[in-house]
Amino acid sequence: MAPFSMNSAILRDSDNVTAFGVADAPRVEVRAHGKKYATRTLNILQLNINGTQRKIEELTEILNVNKVHIACLQETKLNPNLKLKIKGFTTLRKDRAGGGLAFLVKSADIKFREIIMPPTTDYDENSTEVQAITVLLPQQEVTIINTYHPDNSDINLDLLNTLLDIKSDTKILLGDLNAKSPSWGSRTLDLKGSQIEDLLCDNDLSILNDKRSTYLSKTNGTTSALDITVINHQTTSQATWKILKSAISDHFPIITSINQRVDGTIQSKRSWKFRKANWRKFTSELEMLRSLSSPHSLDERLQSFASHINAAAKRSIPRVKRRNDWVPFWKDTNIENLINERDKLSTELQKNNTETNRIRFTNLCHEVEEVISSCKRKKWTEFCETLDPQKISQHWKVIKTLNNQSTHQKADIPTNIISSSGRDAATNKETASLLAKHYENKSKLTFNANDRKLLRTHRKIIQDSKKI
Repeated sequence: MAPFSMNSAILRDSDNVTAFGVADAPRVEVRAHGKKYATRTLNILQLNINGTQRKIEELTEILNVNKVHIACLQETKLNPNLKLKIKGFTTLRKDRAGGGLAFLVKSADIKFREIIMPPTTDYDENSTEVQAITVLLPQQEVTIINTYHPDNSDINLDLLNTLLDIKSDTKILLGDLNAKSPSWGSRTLDLKGSQIEDLLCDNDLSILNDKRSTYLSKTNGTTSALDITVINHQTTSQATWKILKSAISDHFPIITSINQRVDGTIQSKRSWKFRKANWRKFTSELEMLRSLSSPHSLDERLQSFASHINAAAKRSIPRVKRRNDWVPFWKDTNIENLINERDKLSTELQKNNTETNRIRFTNLCHEVEEVISSCKRKKWTEFCETLDPQKISQHWKVIKTLNNQSTHQKADIPTNIISSSGRDAATNKETASLLAKHYENKSKLTFNANDRKLLRTHRKIIQDSKKI
């Protein structure tokens, strides 16, 4: 049987079922999907975060509040040896000193594959950074290109054109290219801006920017439109673009929403408390299944079997309601007030660029980061005080957990799409069907000529013994 990883949901099989992580993967067959739990829009966040490590908590809040499916980060400036982990999201990183890109994908809702780029010899600190994924939605395929280009160097247009040539229903190019053009809100047109305009024209792409500034300098308070979002022309009417009022970075977070159905997951409002389960009672309840009459059809038997197991579980295992009012441990009233004050001052600084406002804004940005870090240290101290000095195993468990969370595993999962016979599973239901079909085929016994001959021999022996 082919190996199967529940963590990655990738099935690798040399016969039929494969998982693709390359640009030339087979095209998908478009299928309709109308489940009531599917969301109506695909929400994409883009942000030049200008250093990630001290902003993870606030970034997580932005992702959850805005129901983001995919985040595209630029200038992550991550330590290659440290893991970037946000609950509910799969991380795809491309680290570079002083720069770096990352995708955060809500893998429970989004089927994706990373587009593997060929290695380049001219990849240095002044070159164009690119990262791309293909997203498989129930009704179409979307290619997202995340890019960053530092100032004062030439853009690698060939690299961008190569990615834009990939066949896809919808193409989105976004990021910070440090290019200026009145087309997306800059006051002037520079060489890179002119090159990007030609690139968009050649590839039939439209600009989603509404010409507002996307960058605010903490040094001199000036604003610029440096972050761009472009999409193929025929999809423009399905897209909305907005800037969030958050000063988490010197670039503002941007949300692009595409009017396309996303196959969401169902989360039960109640969860099981297995630690308080009465397993003896559960076992005795299941023993009663033996005395029940079996329905005739297989479907009826399966339904009866499942309903009796659920009934036994409800009588034996306590349940608790999931809390929807969860608040991050670092976000007490004081921190929330500081964040609100910082964001309001950011808006004020854009209107009234005075030295007083610049100093206050810079100090508030620094204070927010320091207070969040202080709160994290306090929570860590409180946790350490709960550890029993006599329980060495408890300490080793904490150390093992910390090592696992802090060490960056370079072998990131390139895709969570399951494919069989050239067909990709675009929804959770289709994924389950492909897996069921695969394991059904693997479970079938095959008989060769010798096996069949042996079977006939044993049947004859049994029949002859009955005659005696």
